[in-house]
Amino acid sequence: MKQWVRDHIEEIFLFCCLAVVISMFLFRYGCFASDVDWMSQHSVFPDYFRKLFYKTGKLIPSFASNIGGGQNIFNFSYYGLLSPLILPSYLLPFVTMDTYLSVISVICILSSVLLLYHWLRSKGFRGRLSCSMAVMYLFATPVLFQSYTQWMFVNYMPFLILAFMGVDRFMQKKKPLMLCFSIFLMVMTSYYFSIGGLFALALYQIAYAIRETVPFRLKEFLLLELRTAIYVLTSLLMSGVLLVPTAFTLLGRSSDSKQAVTLAELLIPDVKWTHLVYSGYGIGLTTLLLTAVFGVIFYKKAWERFLGYSLLLVLFVPFFEYLLNGGLYLRGKVLIPFLPLLLYWMAYFLMKMRDRLLSPRAVSFCFGITVFLAAIYCDFKIKELQYFILFDAVLMFLCHFLYEKTRKMACIVVPVFVLMGTFSTGFHGMQNNMVSEQLFAEIDAQEYQSLIKELKDQDLYGYRIETRGSDQENFVNINRIYDMEQSISTIYSSAYAAKYDAFRKHVFGLNEPHRNILMQGMTNNRVFLKMMGVKYLISNQKLDAKVCKKEGKNVVYDNGEVAPLGYVTNTLLDEKQYELLEYPYNQIAFLHGTVTNRQTENLQKTSEAIVHQMQQEVSPVSFDLGSIQSKLLTIDEEENGYHIVSKGNATVKANIQIPKRGANYLFVEFDVKNNRKKQDMSIRIENEKNKLTDRSHVYYNRNKTFRFAVACKQNLKKLHISFGKGDYQIYNVKCYAAKISEASVKKLYHNKMKITDNWTTGDILQGTVDSAEDGKLVTSIPNADGFSLFVDGKKAKIEDINYAFIGTSLTAGTHRIKLVYESPGLRVGKYVSVVGFLLCFILCLIRIFTGCRRKKFVLQ
Repeated sequence: MKQWVRDHIEEIFLFCCLAVVISMFLFRYGCFASDVDWMSQHSVFPDYFRKLFYKTGKLIPSFASNIGGGQNIFNFSYYGLLSPLILPSYLLPFVTMDTYLSVISVICILSSVLLLYHWLRSKGFRGRLSCSMAVMYLFATPVLFQSYTQWMFVNYMPFLILAFMGVDRFMQKKKPLMLCFSIFLMVMTSYYFSIGGLFALALYQIAYAIRETVPFRLKEFLLLELRTAIYVLTSLLMSGVLLVPTAFTLLGRSSDSKQAVTLAELLIPDVKWTHLVYSGYGIGLTTLLLTAVFGVIFYKKAWERFLGYSLLLVLFVPFFEYLLNGGLYLRGKVLIPFLPLLLYWMAYFLMKMRDRLLSPRAVSFCFGITVFLAAIYCDFKIKELQYFILFDAVLMFLCHFLYEKTRKMACIVVPVFVLMGTFSTGFHGMQNNMVSEQLFAEIDAQEYQSLIKELKDQDLYGYRIETRGSDQENFVNINRIYDMEQSISTIYSSAYAAKYDAFRKHVFGLNEPHRNILMQGMTNNRVFLKMMGVKYLISNQKLDAKVCKKEGKNVVYDNGEVAPLGYVTNTLLDEKQYELLEYPYNQIAFLHGTVTNRQTENLQKTSEAIVHQMQQEVSPVSFDLGSIQSKLLTIDEEENGYHIVSKGNATVKANIQIPKRGANYLFVEFDVKNNRKKQDMSIRIENEKNKLTDRSHVYYNRNKTFRFAVACKQNLKKLHISFGKGDYQIYNVKCYAAKISEASVKKLYHNKMKITDNWTTGDILQGTVDSAEDGKLVTSIPNADGFSLFVDGKKAKIEDINYAFIGTSLTAGTHRIKLVYESPGLRVGKYVSVVGFLLCFILCLIRIFTGCRRKKFVLQ
């Protein structure tokens, strides 16, 4: 036992380090999860994949009917679809996905730390140096921070480190299987970050090949690279079932988050500390990283120079970040996959320094240039971080001189991970938003599931059910499905149905309650909820809607007459006529008719009737905030609006005058100007919220016109408005009251499609509809490539109805409707994967056959 402990003392030490770090989180927060993207995306989508598998029995479905009105499942492939880390959870239905991911995150960290240690040991580094590098990996800021914030940033690390070990195995023993399958698993785990991982592997393998071909022979080198490329290509082919349909999906992705950059910004070298050190959205190491990379200036071997200068280019030339980010923006997160390679390079630098393969003057120069850069480059928003980086660089410089006196590597290594550990503790205290036990209890409430089941048992028309709560609950529930019979209109994903997103933002002009332009969040706009068929809202907050049922602190609200999933109507509005409508007529129009660009006999007549009816229903309303001077809020009237300075959330009452005939909807619109460049601003009217993001934010939401649609009562004279913190102006204020009868809405939706198969196989919707007149079949399912529509068994032409949704022309009578979805590229992707696995099998057979022949030749 004692001998075993001695032999594995470094592994035991690393395990204890991880146990202490994780315990700090558990004792401090009670969980290992944050309420940022981890709760709204990275844990929710895997849970949905598992539920969809239980419902349909399909491991690879095409359609996610429950989220965002209905989306291509490969819009969400980034979040773990077919991930080897997620698939085992399908065997554990009794374990919540939140718990499963928390445990698997810790396992990923532990396995990465141990694998990195063993890889460095296999490269000839001593045990203590390898152990020190593994500790540095553990304290690298993104490793812990992203494990509970945006899990996909680091969950591929075990497979990436295995791939580095696979390169060694292939180069030394000509055995490629470990390389092939580790790359395959890395891609299936996180295709986005696997691009950076493959780039890092390529640099490492080329450097290895240069070292092995001494003296250098170009033909021998190219043959070796060709063999390696074949095995890497085989791994990518094996991943085709994920990569091909995902590629088709991303080709149609919106470019709302794309960042404009100049050629000079891409090519001129720059030191971005946030991308290199002490940041959860970059490499997150210490300044010793830069010192080690600068060491290449004094290296003489060809492979050293290739690898060292390649790393210099990747770290300091922004073009490589832009390339690895797919041409979207300059963000340091794509450098995280270089973390194992950079730790290897740091270990190599320290080994050369220890073995006197670098002169003290050369080492001093490397430390000195790091201090110089830390002093002149300042790109942190928080000055304390600048000082910390400069302190780190100076301390490392002094530790180098102490090392030259004592010749003990601890003088360099120990301060490094002490600094990283110290900063890491502070970073997590500053940056993270750990999930509270109360929030966990709210989002995992079983009452939601039972209520939804009860409501859906009576549903024949495919109505949607959504939840509402605090702003934080709405954020973490934006993609959450409590029961597979539930469907919602919201979605937060890096890829989405482009037409649906454009409809929400630009056609309908829905309010934007979130700071991220990718979020298609929850709204209380009853017009939008009606047209999207959101029949019920379950909330622990008070809403302006009819109470249907109460259970505990949750209340079920009924939105009255709402659109079924499909219906037939001949009340049509010409698209050209619609585009002439201003707010709020452009929203109300969807409660009176269906917008189409297909000319019909009565289109002009019905369009004029709809416009006339809306003019009778809507009246302008006076809106007066007045002037307010208080400690918390200052409102000054201006020529065309108001100037507002708020020190916190401050609520006031605006004076309005509802017409005598009454109203049930109130619409408010105004433009906003944010006078503080580095701060968001938000305004809430009753239960409806709008936010304008700080312009420097990567996902700037461009919401410069705030629109609100709130429920209105007959005797309403005061409107509650809450102003968020900031200094801003509102101008061009317009307010309208509308009285829309439920009878007119009911008339539009009266030819309902009865659902007979509500996506039970995942990709097919079936129903029947009866109409006394010719008209349009209208659905609230966003149109996208991959749909096929059949009417009475015959394929029908799909039209864009209401700009973004699936529809078609129908004749009078009873019809059987069948809607089928197949993800573009999925069939090709399956064939590509089959080819990849066959190629891998053939290469293995060739390897075995040639190996047997070689052994036979040696025996003879």
